[in-house]
Amino acid sequence: MAGYTFGHCNSCGDDKRHEVLFSRKQPERSGGDASIVTSELLRCCGCDDLKIRRTELDSADRHLSSKVKPRVTYFPAALFRPDPKWILDLLVQTAFSEDEFLNSILLEVYVALQNHAPALAAMGVRALIELLMIRKVGDQGAFGRNLDEFRNQGFISTAEAENLKAVLEVGSAAIHRGYIPKRESAVVVVDIAEALLKRLYIDPAKVASIKEATPPRRGK
Repeated sequence: MAGYTFGHCNSCGDDKRHEVLFSRKQPERSGGDASIVTSELLRCCGCDDLKIRRTELDSADRHLSSKVKPRVTYFPAALFRPDPKWILDLLVQTAFSEDEFLNSILLEVYVALQNHAPALAAMGVRALIELLMIRKVGDQGAFGRNLDEFRNQGFISTAEAENLKAVLEVGSAAIHRGYIPKRESAVVVVDIAEALLKRLYIDPAKVASIKEATPPRRGK
């Protein structure tokens, strides 16, 4: 046993204390460049999940300031952003229905976001929301009319419609103008899409469950 360290845990989220079950440091050479690679088998002290951490430090970096950071890679890969806890509920609700595409596209958006592809994530969110609107109110022939009808039928408020316009414009700019948003902007776009899905699909089911579990009033 090599002691303890702090490392990323996908299950617990963020950096957590880990037990180092195995550690090996060795030089590696790629072309004419040499580096020092440390490979560790880690066990999370919170959830017992196992992962491998590979830390690579260029040999020349040892002579530079402490500000130089090593390249750290986890196997399985460290999640940039955990999926919402209700994602399985969405899968169950939409399985084998016309809304099954919602879960599929959302998962692909997560893959794009995780793999540093913010433009693809924004495009995916645009497709997701536009298909969702068409599913709910029918195809009105244009994005603007779909959004107006989506609002008119009470699925969103006027303020939410403005937010969706901004979100969909990011995806449109990525598609038509070669715009690559910052990763932080893509995260906001995904957050808004998630909030919409949760309110339209997850919350009503939970409210219905609460109503069923609540005993009715007794007559006087």
